[in-house]
Amino acid sequence: MIVIIDYDTLIGRLPGHATIVGGGPIPAATARRLACDANIIPAVLSGTSTILDLGRSRRLATPDQRRALLARDGPSCAIPHCPIPTDHCRIHHLTPYSQGGPTNLANLVHVCDRHHHQLHEGGAHLHHTHGHWHIEPPTDGRGTENPAANGHPVGHPAGHAGRS
Repeated sequence: MIVIIDYDTLIGRLPGHATIVGGGPIPAATARRLACDANIIPAVLSGTSTILDLGRSRRLATPDQRRALLARDGPSCAIPHCPIPTDHCRIHHLTPYSQGGPTNLANLVHVCDRHHHQLHEGGAHLHHTHGHWHIEPPTDGRGTENPAANGHPVGHPAGHAGRS
């Protein structure tokens, strides 16, 4: 089980809640109780995470990196309003590996097949600002789809289930 909670909330300094990945929110008190009975492996997502930063030694993310991405970005595609769970997502290199991009946590993000296609073949760009990921349409005329025009937020059209 993976429980995501802010450190200050965990120790009781700030009010808030925790989230069980794949299960939803739980009270901070419940997370503290679970922490008393569990083997805890903390994921510190600030500073230099040398164990999670693999540079160019390998292309694919490790299981530890996948867990850290889950803790950082949440249980679904990183694109706002996209409900596709991470187990149906790809791990995308922000700077492509083929162009020298490292397999480091700061260069990786979970995206569903649709958004992965938009990023690679569609010419869209991914930006992280104010703690949220944003996908921007291409500037060269490719990818004429306008997600807001079809009545759906950036994400999947109604009924799209992603890959199985």
